[in-house]
Amino acid sequence: MSLPPSTASHPHDAKGRIISIFVGAVLLPSLALSYVSIALVPKLANQTRMSEIKRAERALYYIEKDLQHAAEKKALEAAQVVGTDSVSKGVVKSSRVTSNDVTVTPLLADDLSAFSPEDLQAIGSTDGEAEAGDTTKNSPPIGYLHLPRSDAKVGGIVSFAGGVFDREDHNVFVTILLDGAPLASMLATRGTALDADSKDLVEAGYVPFSFEWDTTATTPGHHTLAVQAADSQGESTIFGTRTVTVIGPNNPPIGFLDLPFPNATIGGAITIAGWAVDREDPTVALTILLDGTPLATPAPADRPELETIFQSIPWARHSGFIYGWDTDTIPPGPHTLAILATDSQGESTLFGTRTVTVTGSSNSPPFGFFVPPPAIARAGTTVPLIGTALDREGEGVTVIFFLDGIPIGSPLTVSANGGFQFRWDTTTTEVGSHTLAVEATDSEGASAIIGIRRVTLVR
Repeated sequence: MSLPPSTASHPHDAKGRIISIFVGAVLLPSLALSYVSIALVPKLANQTRMSEIKRAERALYYIEKDLQHAAEKKALEAAQVVGTDSVSKGVVKSSRVTSNDVTVTPLLADDLSAFSPEDLQAIGSTDGEAEAGDTTKNSPPIGYLHLPRSDAKVGGIVSFAGGVFDREDHNVFVTILLDGAPLASMLATRGTALDADSKDLVEAGYVPFSFEWDTTATTPGHHTLAVQAADSQGESTIFGTRTVTVIGPNNPPIGFLDLPFPNATIGGAITIAGWAVDREDPTVALTILLDGTPLATPAPADRPELETIFQSIPWARHSGFIYGWDTDTIPPGPHTLAILATDSQGESTLFGTRTVTVTGSSNSPPFGFFVPPPAIARAGTTVPLIGTALDREGEGVTVIFFLDGIPIGSPLTVSANGGFQFRWDTTTTEVGSHTLAVEATDSEGASAIIGIRRVTLVR
């Protein structure tokens, strides 16, 4: 029995259905792809970074792949429906396609607006990692500090020089740090002048930077320097950390001439003694001047009491000097003594200028040594003062002590072996720093100061 004409299946009708299915499965997805290209790519092209366009192109690539895959599945479905053998058999039961354990959902242009650039970058990736060479991953700058050198002693105007390099930026914001706090900031860019070794840095791709640091506004001493470099995306790094010593403005040495006393009458062999210290320099050159002419260079001597007086100067203890002067080599009469002290930078000071009278007698005054008492003593206690005094001619010797230039106690007769001892009662002495001196006199009246010491009384 024949079917009614309206329900009969004609070969041309089947071909028409296949054509319709292919139009819907292939042509329409292609038109959708064209729409995505027209609507999305120009929009991304207006953005500043080329990496975003690349991400969009990668997204379109996977969308196209997904649409082609879906079209093939639709064709297989159409072939199954019409029973044709011209297409491989297969049935798709879902609009989602799974391949290699990665699920891909077809997207239209409007769907992309809901995704961040990071989402678009990850489309089609099985591990979510960016591809090698991806310029969207920002790295912090790196840098090199050439000047000043590590452990350098600096003063006055000091030059900073170095270079920075950033893979993504040609402009890097540079901040110089002094003890962790910003000292200066600048924008390192192509063409910035570099004072030293610029060739090596430029050839390595570094952007040079330089800065002039006025150290006169910085406290002398040890300081830590470093450079912080930051790119336009806020990534930063610190490099070039080092310690330098700011020596500050140079000052001339200071000093004091203890012996001989001003207006003293001297003869024979006497002692010239005192101290000279420089706050910035442990090395001080000393010259004894007699009537304005160099007489001699004294020998160094320890002065322990100076540690208490100059606590901020580590080398103060070793700042004493001493010289034995035979006055019989010069004409009798008044003469002028002075000390010239010069530091390593050429700054000098003249101190201790005084007049002494040389007797010209063959009798020489006594000589000896005053043992340094404790540099710090407690007020109200008794401090023992001891020493030795001898005379070249074998005459008897007496000693007397002076506190801040005023005699204390009565003259003491030195024993046969030259030793002497005096007990200083500090009950009536004010708290603070004081100067003790010992004068030795022989039986003919020739005298000499054989020692001066400083003592600080505390409560």
